[in-house]
Amino acid sequence: MENVGKIIKFGYDITSKTVKMIFEFKSKNVLAELEKIKLFDLNMTLEKWYPKRSLNANAYLWQLIGKLAKKMNLTNDEVYRKHIKEAGSFTVLQMEEAEMKEFERIWQSKGIGWICEKSIDKYGQIVLLAFHGSSIYTTKEMARLIESVVQDCKEQEIETKTKDEIDSLLKEWDK
Repeated sequence: MENVGKIIKFGYDITSKTVKMIFEFKSKNVLAELEKIKLFDLNMTLEKWYPKRSLNANAYLWQLIGKLAKKMNLTNDEVYRKHIKEAGSFTVLQMEEAEMKEFERIWQSKGIGWICEKSIDKYGQIVLLAFHGSSIYTTKEMARLIESVVQDCKEQEIETKTKDEIDSLLKEWDK
């Protein structure tokens, strides 16, 4: 069972020596599911919920990437990776250089937007910039990525949707 909810109250019960929690769900459909599993031990994972990105926004991103790739004689992957590096989110990691190759292999196996690049930090140390693929982007991050691609399209005289139309695609994430 997977559902979106909130923790309303939690605390430690001294008598039973357990943590007890009260959840709130917006959908009453969860009741039937809870009834089926109420007597079993459960393996639970709680994660912060983020709205999923709109398939329309993602489809539009890839439509523009395809047009740019064709016009610039590049592959779609090359255009996507260029924009991930220009407008995307990344984490700066410090580790031994010997460990970097293994980390890069694992990180980049997540998808084409999961990129690693070595860099030098302000102290002169080698660090790894680990770029995140757009599959986990927030609405704000996806908007920045689409805007980056739109700018390149305009430079290449490729027609794009208006800002209002793009904003409308991105607002669908909140639904």
